[in-house]
Amino acid sequence: CNSGLAFGGNKLRKLEYIVPDAIASDADTLVTIGGVQSNHTRMVAAVAAKIGMKCLLVQESWVPHDDA
Repeated sequence: CNSGLAFGGNKLRKLEYIVPDAIASDADTLVTIGGVQSNHTRMVAAVAAKIGMKCLLVQESWVPHDDA
């Protein structure tokens, strides 16, 4: 794959299967969930921008807690 997107790897290869289905379904937005430092969510946003789709990222930030 030569997508022109940096840091792709396996995350980009997975999107190569998902995104064509979204396009074929006339979707206009890619939605995903991940941590605030997730490379997966970064790649979904980059792919969406590259192909002209909107992107919704549901991002989590885990708060440490004591198991008292």
